[in-house]
Amino acid sequence: GFPPRLFYQLADMFNRSSSPYLICYHGPKLMVERYGFDIELIIQLSTSMHGSSEGHMGYIYRRVQRRRRSTGKGSRKLICPTGGAGLPSDVPCDPLFAEPWRETRQSLDEHAELVRERVTSSFESCRKNRTRSSRR
Repeated sequence: GFPPRLFYQLADMFNRSSSPYLICYHGPKLMVERYGFDIELIIQLSTSMHGSSEGHMGYIYRRVQRRRRSTGKGSRKLICPTGGAGLPSDVPCDPLFAEPWRETRQSLDEHAELVRERVTSSFESCRKNRTRSSRR
């Protein structure tokens, strides 16, 4: 599973997004009370892994509006541009993912250049120092 710090970041990203649903393998108490997702449980289903006897409980959630998050900004849903492979131009896109969606619409040469720039930038950056806390 993900570390708690990542779950807090995911909750913040989800709560800022306009995604109407969330699917995961963690129960409502953990997702809502501990991590702060603005969701309510729709259904839970028992799942099993293909080729294994391992089973998990899967949960499907619906977004709920919380008063504490009211910003009065209205809808944040954008329409993402087109430009590739005849894909429609009116696909709703969450603002959080609008830029990556635009990037997927670039030509192969443009996309290759973008990847080259990002990889080069990554190689030139330093790794962050990590501090580990002692567990007792």
